[in-house]
Amino acid sequence: MAKKKPKPGMFGGQLKHLRKKKGLSLKDVADSLGVTPQAVTIWENNSRSPSVKNLDALLRLLDAKLTLGGPEGETLSHGLEDHLKQMNELLVGADQLVRAIEYRLVLINNALGNAMVQIDSDQWQHIAYNYELEELLQEQGK
Repeated sequence: MAKKKPKPGMFGGQLKHLRKKKGLSLKDVADSLGVTPQAVTIWENNSRSPSVKNLDALLRLLDAKLTLGGPEGETLSHGLEDHLKQMNELLVGADQLVRAIEYRLVLINNALGNAMVQIDSDQWQHIAYNYELEELLQEQGK
């Protein structure tokens, strides 16, 4: 079975093009990033994407920019990890908000559960009262 060649415009094709343009071997890139040459090949074949840490290291090593898809064609160069740290801080804040909401929902659920128990208890007393009343009426009717 023949290996799929990555399309030139795709990440893997661009990575391979930039690596060769810089005169770097798979081993050179792998050693620089602390990964195996097979890992770099996997990225170049678009089989998997590198981690954010490795992507940032690749951008630095190849002196490249990552162009994001979209109308503005925003680019990220070195410092991708800084962008991600900022996003992570936002996500941590969002996570704390979600936990606070979940806590409030638990309180509401407990309050509703107690209300249901109260309703069930009241209904049970009503049923018991009606049953006793029915027994009394039956006894009187005998």
